[in-house]
Amino acid sequence: MLTRSHNGGLISLQELCSHLRQRRKNDREAVTEDDCRRAISKLKVLGNEFEVITVGKKKLIRSVPTELNKDLNKDHNQILELAQGQGFVTVEEVQRRHSWTSGRVIC
Repeated sequence: MLTRSHNGGLISLQELCSHLRQRRKNDREAVTEDDCRRAISKLKVLGNEFEVITVGKKKLIRSVPTELNKDLNKDHNQILELAQGQGFVTVEEVQRRHSWTSGRVIC
C-alpha cells in the first residue's frame, strides 16, 4: 500500500519481497515469494483489496480494491505485458502490436 501512489496499486511480487526484506533486515528468516503469496491469499477473507495476478511470466500484486479497479481484464493484461519491456507503452504502439482501435486502447 505504501507504493500505491507510485505504481497505481500494481507491484511485482519480486519487488514486494525486496521491500519486505529491507524492512525486516534483522529477522532471521528471509521473506520468500511463497510467503508473500500465502499472506495475500489469507488476506482475501478480509475483502478484495489484495490479489496476485499473472501478466505474461510475471506475478503482480494488485492492492486496489476490486470495487475501485473493476478487475483487470484481458486487454489490461495485454497492455501490461507489452509494457514490461520498457516500462511504458504508447497508444500507437498498442494499436500497431494488437491491431486495436485507438478507442479500445484508451478505454
